[in-house]
Amino acid sequence: MAFVTRSHRHLWGKNNEAPLSFLFQQGLSHGLIKDLYLGWNKFGQARSIENWGFEPFPGQPEKLMLHPGIVVPAIVSQNLEAVWIQQFNDTGALDAYLVPGSKTAQILLGEPDDRIIIIHDLMDGLYLYQEGKERVAVLIHPDPTKPIARKFLKPLRQAQSIQVLQKENDPNKMTDPGDIPASRIGHYHSKTDLTRLL
Repeated sequence: MAFVTRSHRHLWGKNNEAPLSFLFQQGLSHGLIKDLYLGWNKFGQARSIENWGFEPFPGQPEKLMLHPGIVVPAIVSQNLEAVWIQQFNDTGALDAYLVPGSKTAQILLGEPDDRIIIIHDLMDGLYLYQEGKERVAVLIHPDPTKPIARKFLKPLRQAQSIQVLQKENDPNKMTDPGDIPASRIGHYHSKTDLTRLL
């Protein structure tokens, strides 16, 4: 939580043009950035494994690396569930990295009463939530090789409509959509496509 808080302060501190420009290029508003408590880890940091809460064991690195990038916390009922770091450079988004110690590998935004969209791209998922939060819940699943957390399976079963959106030519596409029929898997190229699919 201290890392998330410090990163949020850095995002709104000095010399923050690069991360804010990146976020605005992703279509994210000031309001959403503040509401979701996004932050900025300006430099990569090596943290002590023990101080981060892990027991050291032989063969494990002594330090935990926190990559530079946009810090995206999943905060549920004031509890920190997970932290993703979205790396970026001048050309756009790079890999999204799940910080070790996170309880889940997904983020669920919105109320999953009726319609849930599953999307892999972290920034596109935030944008989709921003644009459709009155109409749809968004399950951001950046690493499709990891199973969906058990806590999200019940809302997925109860939803009247589930749709999976995958970016064209994304090497991290979900290879096994499980019980989701192929007709519910859509593809998109841009934010305009996302808005249309919404």
